[in-house]
Amino acid sequence: MTWKVTRFEADEMKISLGFHSPFYISKYADQDDVVVHIKDFRDMFVSKTLLTDLHINYTTLRCRVPKQMEDTAFSRSMVVTAENVETLITASVLSSVAFNIAFT
Repeated sequence: MTWKVTRFEADEMKISLGFHSPFYISKYADQDDVVVHIKDFRDMFVSKTLLTDLHINYTTLRCRVPKQMEDTAFSRSMVVTAENVETLITASVLSSVAFNIAFT
């Protein structure tokens, strides 16, 4: 497995994971877990409001991993198509609601 930080903002860090054999991830009904242990959290994760370091209880992060697809041109195009369809459906629902409010 490989990983890289793709976004680091004030209150969020997004990590992208790359699996060598994606078809083996969450292969069965139970999803696999990814566990991240933050060893040196001082000065990197500081609360803006409390001005304190990350509490020791929050240095282990656990997340379920859904089934994975191999990263190919086809799978990337399918993801883009799904995102476009999601945007289209959201716009259709919102315009339908606006139409119903305006004309009822």
